[in-house]
Amino acid sequence: MLVTVIVAPCALGFVSVTSPRRSVARFDSEEGLEWNDLEWRVQRARLVHYDTQRILRRKPRYLCYDEASKWVQRMGLWRNKKEWKQWLASGEKRNPYIPNDPEKYYGDKFRGWADFLHGEDWPPKTNK
Repeated sequence: MLVTVIVAPCALGFVSVTSPRRSVARFDSEEGLEWNDLEWRVQRARLVHYDTQRILRRKPRYLCYDEASKWVQRMGLWRNKKEWKQWLASGEKRNPYIPNDPEKYYGDKFRGWADFLHGEDWPPKTNK
């Protein structure tokens, strides 16, 4: 009796698939264990490709509005929407959890650029 088993690593652990055509290891009660290295590598490449594509299809995960706004305010690099867009265009954005277009992403929760970039205490009060 010949049984074909494919065992290859993926992001969630190891995957084991029984396939009559593509084999990695053949378990034959009379002949013992036979490894086919090339087929194992091909199957592993397929699994890695599938896993990569699955990850790339995910929707981006951004911080909630309040947390994103706090991060932006702590950075303190922008005074208005124009400066924010210039900063994005320069390629400086390094935080994947802050949306490029918060106005569009947060929709009704977005309370304006002044609030997003500076908080409720904007413009600063002058001491007279």
